Amino acid sequence: MPDDDRESIRTLIARSGRLLDAGRFAEYVELFAADGRYQLEAHSSEIGRDMVWLSLDRAELADLFREWPLHVRDAATRTHLIAIDEIELDGTHARALSTFAVYRTDERGRSEFYCVGRYEDELRADAAAWKINRRSARLETRLLVTPTPLPV
Repeated sequence: MPDDDRESIRTLIARSGRLLDAGRFAEYVELFAADGRYQLEAHSSEIGRDMVWLSLDRAELADLFREWPLHVRDAATRTHLIAIDEIELDGTHARALSTFAVYRTDERGRSEFYCVGRYEDELRADAAAWKINRRSARLETRLLVTPTPLPV
C-alpha cells in the first residue's frame, strides 16, 4: 500500500504542473483539500528574510483563476519540469519535497528559463484520493522576466 500511495502522490504533483501549463485551473484547484492552502514565497538576501508573494486558501485560489482572464496577461505558455525528491508517509498524511523549473515560450516560439524553486507539500488522503493540504512554492528565482499573479 505505501508504494501505491507514493505513486499516487508522484502523479498528483506531476499533474499539478501539467494542469497549470494547460490552463486547466479549475482542475488544479480540485487537487487541493477543501481547507487547502497555496503559498508562493522567496528568500531575500538583501533584507535577510522570507517574502510571501501569494498566500491563498482554496476558495481564494479559485477566485484568482476566475478573475485572471479579466486582466492584462502574458500570452506566453509555461512548461513545468518537476522532480519529486522525497516523500514521507504517515498513514493518511504525507510530506513531499520536489524541485521544479518552469520555462516560458513566447508567441514566436522562443523558449527561455522562467524560474526555479522547490515545492514543500503537505498532503492528506481522503476516501477518494490524495489531496494537497498545503503547498509552499519556494522560489530561488526572484527576478522574473514577466511577472504573473498565477501560481507556479
